[in-house]
Amino acid sequence: MANDQAKKQRNRGRILTEKGSQKLQQAIFKWVSDNEIQLSNEKIAEKASIDVGTVAKILKRTEGADLPKIIQLFVAFGLILDKDDHCSPNKTNSQPPEIEGNSNDSKTRWVGRETLINELIQKLQGNCRILSIVGLTGIGKTSLAKQLAKQPQISQRLPEKEISFFQEDPKFQVVAERILGAEANSPQLQQNTEHLVNAMVDRLKSQPILLILDMIEVILEPDGKSGHQFKDELFAKFLDRVVLADTMPSRIVLTSQDRPPIMAQGRYPNDRFFEQPLRGLSEAEAIALFRQWDVTVEGERTQEYLKRIFAVYEGHPLALSAIAGEVRESPYEGNIESYWGDYGYEIEDAENLKAKTDGDPKDDKPTIDRFSPKLKDLVLIRIENTVERLRKADEIAHELLCSGAMYRRPEERRAWLTLMSEVDREKKALAFQTLQRRFFLEEEKTANHQLLYRLHPLMRRVALEHLDKLDMEVQE
Repeated sequence: MANDQAKKQRNRGRILTEKGSQKLQQAIFKWVSDNEIQLSNEKIAEKASIDVGTVAKILKRTEGADLPKIIQLFVAFGLILDKDDHCSPNKTNSQPPEIEGNSNDSKTRWVGRETLINELIQKLQGNCRILSIVGLTGIGKTSLAKQLAKQPQISQRLPEKEISFFQEDPKFQVVAERILGAEANSPQLQQNTEHLVNAMVDRLKSQPILLILDMIEVILEPDGKSGHQFKDELFAKFLDRVVLADTMPSRIVLTSQDRPPIMAQGRYPNDRFFEQPLRGLSEAEAIALFRQWDVTVEGERTQEYLKRIFAVYEGHPLALSAIAGEVRESPYEGNIESYWGDYGYEIEDAENLKAKTDGDPKDDKPTIDRFSPKLKDLVLIRIENTVERLRKADEIAHELLCSGAMYRRPEERRAWLTLMSEVDREKKALAFQTLQRRFFLEEEKTANHQLLYRLHPLMRRVALEHLDKLDMEVQE
């Protein structure tokens, strides 16, 4: 009886429907983009004058929230809450496809990468103290880090876990508090950062912890040599001492869009730090992903359509999850053939552009991020923000990215360096290295072991738009 009563208590209030959730997310992402701010529940709560816990409850859709609070949140973002935007918690078990890093305790649906996970487990069980997972935005870095933490081989060895999301609060003190608790705020440690760093390392040595530092690109800045350095030198000191310590039972996992600096370079065995670049899902993994999201994947024609979608997006998990989220809802109800009837021509256009050899590449403008409202709002904004960060950090690298978008095929490094003839070749070489280290470039190896470089289709779409803006600035 008590359990039934508790269940009733939990089911009070209202929960957003898929339509209401999508409407709110689109408004939030537009607000983030327009104001160039870092997305966090705290920022949303501040704007709506609602406590953070209630905001998280509304966005997660796992339990009911008070209807006046939902209305208040909608109004804060210029929206009207319609009747079909919310329902009783008992009427839906549907959850939206997870966005990488969109909440601290997100339960990401996960498929594939088993081989990679096993390889990384072996690294962490061995001498690797710091694992760095790097790659394009939305490629699944945060999800992979969380999945690693769930593996029995890791959780048994490192039962205590701490996660810092730098998108929400990019301060060293946050990490110190994760490791030391209230002790991190003691006057002795606050007045002497050297003692603070030492205390953190000592705690990691005496108490095995899995520390995940997520989205560390926000605490990095260009070092002037086409690489990156930490904005706060305390991060560098801390990580250096972790790899240099005589013993270290704890492990640290970093995720980043940019390649972090190598810790204590040359002063420790090479196997104490490992960098894992992350790319898109395989075809089999992508099909399994759609199946998990209640999309019908059986049938010869359906399989053909899915494979063509995967090929265009090159297995990008965030892009695929946005598409899956739309296919499984009304009016498609999980039928990919119905979805193709509305949007298949856009995929065909993208395929034709890949094979195109004539005309001005500036006019390509593949629309693969335009036909799907959810894809545009969730994926395009994130890539746009990444390219904008590059523009502010390194104008030459940004211009090289935009100029390189003219290439429809993978090209050699020397072909990229022939672009922007007015720029010194040495500066272009540094800019090219910046694009490599920030994972803007996709590498391909020919049968003759020759390396070629190109842009991911989604990145190329945004870069071509930026190229138009650069051309307009020159004309003015």
